Amino acid sequence: GVGSDLQQQVRVLLAAEGTGYVRVLEYDAELGVVLLERLGPTLSRELPDPISQGDVIAGLLEQAWQLPLQVGLPFAPDEKAMSLLAAIQQALAAPEAPVSPLGGDPSGDDAPPRTRERLFARRRTVEHARDLARDLAASSPVAQVVAHGDPHASNVLRRGERFVFIDPDGFRCEPAYDAGVALRDHQLIIDHLEQNHGAGAGRRWHHGLVRRLALRLDLDADRVGAWAFVERVTTGLHLSALGYIEEGDSWLATADTLAG
Repeated sequence: GVGSDLQQQVRVLLAAEGTGYVRVLEYDAELGVVLLERLGPTLSRELPDPISQGDVIAGLLEQAWQLPLQVGLPFAPDEKAMSLLAAIQQALAAPEAPVSPLGGDPSGDDAPPRTRERLFARRRTVEHARDLARDLAASSPVAQVVAHGDPHASNVLRRGERFVFIDPDGFRCEPAYDAGVALRDHQLIIDHLEQNHGAGAGRRWHHGLVRRLALRLDLDADRVGAWAFVERVTTGLHLSALGYIEEGDSWLATADTLAG
C-alpha cells in the first residue's frame, strides 16, 4: 500500500541523514505525512547530457549504498530478477502476442511480410530479456546494498551546488541493478543515432555508457547492461499492458535496436 511505501521511503531517508538523499524535516507516521527539505530542479532538466547525468548518479549511488543493510526491505538476492522474469514470461505466454503492441500472430499467413518480420524481431527481443533475467537470477551475487530502486535523472534534484536522490524504494539488491536502471532510458538519443549515423551507432553509444558507469562503480559491465536491457523491456511491456501502447512500443523498439 501507499502507506507502507511511504514508511519505507522515510526509513531510508532518515537513515541517510541527508547524505545522497533529500532530508526529512518532519514526519508524522500516524497521519502518513512527511515534510522534506525544499529542493531545486531535476537533474534531467539541469544537465540534459546523459554522460554528465551518469556521473552525478554514480556519485549518489556510491553514497546511497553506504546505508546499513538492515535499513533495506529484506529481498532475497535473486528476488528482483525473478519478479522481472515472471513479468516477461507472463507477457510471452499471453494469447494475443502482447510482446508487440501490434498484436496478432507473426507466423500467420494474413500478416504482411514487414509486419511478420517486426513481430518476430519483437518476440526475439523479449525472449532475450527473459534469458538475461534468468541468468541474472541464477548468478545473483550474495553481496547486496540498500538499492534506491529507481535512480533515474528525474529522481535526482538539485540541493545548492549538489544533487540528491528522492523517492527511494529501499530494497536489498545487488548494486548492478541500480546502475542498470540508471541506464535503461535514453531511447531518443539511441534512436537518433541509429537513424542518422547508421545501424549500430546507437547500440555502440549505449554500450559505451554502460562501460563508463560500470567502471566508475567497479561493477561488471555485462551485468549492468543485462539489468538495463531487462528493465527497458519490462518497462515497455508494463506500459503496453496499461494501455499506453505507443509509449510502450517506443521502449520495446529501442530494445529491438539494442538487441541487434
